[in-house]
Amino acid sequence: MKKIYKIFALIFVLSALITLMAACKEEPTYSDYTVTVVDGLGSPLDDVIVKFVDENNESKTRVTDKDGSAVLKNTLDGNYKVFVEQGFSDAIITQNEYALSESNKSIKIIARNGSKTVNIYGNVADDTFAYNLGVGNYNVVAEAGKTSYFVFYANTNGVYKVSFSSSDSNMTVGYYGIPMFVQSTHCGDGEYDGNSFELIIQDTATPYVIGLNCMNSCEAELVIERTGDAPFDPDYAPWTQIEKEAEIEKCVIDPGVTLVDFDVSDPTLSVSLGDDGFYYTADGKLVYIRITSNGVKYLETASLAYLAGFVSDQVGMNIGGYIYDENGEFVEKRNYNLMIEDYMEFCDSTYGVVPLTEELAECVKLHGESTGWWNPTAGNYLFGTDPIVHNNAWLFLCMLEA
Repeated sequence: MKKIYKIFALIFVLSALITLMAACKEEPTYSDYTVTVVDGLGSPLDDVIVKFVDENNESKTRVTDKDGSAVLKNTLDGNYKVFVEQGFSDAIITQNEYALSESNKSIKIIARNGSKTVNIYGNVADDTFAYNLGVGNYNVVAEAGKTSYFVFYANTNGVYKVSFSSSDSNMTVGYYGIPMFVQSTHCGDGEYDGNSFELIIQDTATPYVIGLNCMNSCEAELVIERTGDAPFDPDYAPWTQIEKEAEIEKCVIDPGVTLVDFDVSDPTLSVSLGDDGFYYTADGKLVYIRITSNGVKYLETASLAYLAGFVSDQVGMNIGGYIYDENGEFVEKRNYNLMIEDYMEFCDSTYGVVPLTEELAECVKLHGESTGWWNPTAGNYLFGTDPIVHNNAWLFLCMLEA
């Protein structure tokens, strides 16, 4: 009988243990698992495909909504692999695999927005891109140790201030040049403390690359504002187009007449403007100037017509320069290209010359002074080590009868 009692007691204990173990076993729990995809400015990216794969390798696919979120709702808690694909979105996916877990049920993914970005080149890694921006305030999702790049276009010329605010005390902002040649350090003019800088923009067609350097992951506000008008700069003033006014006839050099280059090293030569509007030497020789012919010693492969862009589609420049008054105040920028074109039809067919007029003399003098043709300290100095009469240097394109 005692044996029976012992068996019943043992059965009772085992039953109690089983009941206790069942009571201690946790009930399964369920949660929402969320993937949010945004671009570098914090804007949501919709239509991105997100695939959730559980521990049994079963997958469920969701697509991000207008808020950039894809949610796997009320699913069994556990570990999930997440795979991201572009789908019909503007997102450019460079990392496509992520992970979620019971302790980390949501993740924010920063992807490139192809509709708002451009590639940039220079002192940056391959495939570096920048967001196109205008004036305004922008929320930037900054990643630790990375530089976020932006390309700024101004709608109007003026003075622009670029600054930021963030929780990263080591963050800096700088100007890094143009998209095709990004610099490694700030290359702006004026005062610079790393927290802000100014751009004086005269040409609204020029893009400016801005870099926001982040030491710690955070969200920052980038601010671009127009603070005033740009100061006057003659370089951006319009050109005044000068056209031919002198009345001349077609130039014909008689057969048997030989023309030679004006000797700018001869101190006995001088010229003056005659009453007929043409230049002559002191001994009465008519001075001619090359318009369509090249071969002059100091500019052998070029002519005025060539430099002005009327010979080759690959070459062309503004022939002329800046005019200032006696007080050094800017007056205008003169361009003589159209005048040179007008003179081309009057050139002698053999030598490509016309008689030197006052307006042609003004053209050569202004352009030569502006470009440093006869300035020994200038990079465009034409005469090398040759001894020249400085007052006659502007006549190097001219010819005389032999």
